[in-house]
Amino acid sequence: MNEFNFEYKRDMTRGQLVLKVESIYEIVEYQLKMLLNNKSKYLTPIIIKEEDIVKTLQYEITNKMSIKKYLSKNLLSKQEFLNIISQIIKCFKECKELLLDYHNLLLDMDKIYISHDGKELCMIYLPLKNIFKNNKEILVNVINKLVSNINKSESNVSEMVSKVVMYVNNDSFNIFEFEKMLNEFENKTEKSGGEEYYEKAVDEEADTFRMSTNTSFMEKLKTAQGVTVQIIFMLVIGVVGIWLMQTGILLENIDKFIGGIVIGLVVNYLLVDKIDINKEKKMINTNEDVECMSNATNICEEDKTVVLESFACLKSIDGANEDVIINKPKIIIGKNKEQVDYYIDNATISREHAEIVETNGVYGIRDLKSSNGTYVNDEEITSGQTRKLVNGDTITLSNQSFKFVCKEE
Repeated sequence: MNEFNFEYKRDMTRGQLVLKVESIYEIVEYQLKMLLNNKSKYLTPIIIKEEDIVKTLQYEITNKMSIKKYLSKNLLSKQEFLNIISQIIKCFKECKELLLDYHNLLLDMDKIYISHDGKELCMIYLPLKNIFKNNKEILVNVINKLVSNINKSESNVSEMVSKVVMYVNNDSFNIFEFEKMLNEFENKTEKSGGEEYYEKAVDEEADTFRMSTNTSFMEKLKTAQGVTVQIIFMLVIGVVGIWLMQTGILLENIDKFIGGIVIGLVVNYLLVDKIDINKEKKMINTNEDVECMSNATNICEEDKTVVLESFACLKSIDGANEDVIINKPKIIIGKNKEQVDYYIDNATISREHAEIVETNGVYGIRDLKSSNGTYVNDEEITSGQTRKLVNGDTITLSNQSFKFVCKEE
């Protein structure tokens, strides 16, 4: 496809991409009418104007950015990648339905447009004659660029990436057959999401049950109250047993005696279960938990210099928090110390507030549906999107600010 000189126009309310139709090009009238008379979800809205005998095609791109600019700021999740590719395919399918030549779709990363939240994509169609060119190779390059921007730290993404790369770079690549492969991954994504939620809920319930029935009971046995209950229980059983033996009743009613012991054990359990563990013990355990959590991601001052040379980190701007050392592909930040890698003791921080990811040396941050938002350089990022990070970026989680520091290659 030939080079075209587009002009970008924007005022306070709208943005337009304008193309002057040079004399060497001829507008295909029936294609233009199909675009004007049929509302399309995936083809960019178009109007035609004529000034001084020069015709211009004007495309409506208000509230949209080029996909090239979008990728410069964001890493794609598996679902976002599937969503973008799916909409590109639907552009091709709409062309077929409207009897348009899909080779006239403009496959330029600067001219494929997407909404700021990454959910709605539209493409430019040129209703011009004699610009036909097999755009398969260009389409493959677009898909490869999208693949290179996938967040590889996400679970279950490696299989999809390898299969997509192998298929699109094969001579037999067909955009419409490609859709079938994507549908399989779409189904897997939905299924795995449900399974992960179910398994997490079951695990949490099982952990809660084990903690309440095993650990809690054993801890209560170790308290002074627990020991007292056990001594009283054993004395009662001993006295009753001796009395029954002396009177000769025990031998005749051994089964009832055993039943009585069982009932006594149940009562003993209920008594112990009502004991409140000493507050001091709770405080010790809490301190131990905090210390363990700190060791997972935070580091002491004497090791900090060594670690910073190897890993990227978030440095607390006001000094209220320890540095967040990014020493693994995924770091979750929040106030639920049992579920996160870096714990922040702040009521305005969500339980799981944000996630730092690293893919092939590229870092990003994703908001995890936090209540008070995640910001990069004072710009709030859309929940679920992975925003790319560069050295020196300011990251704000609610009211806690950090400076992103990484070793530049």
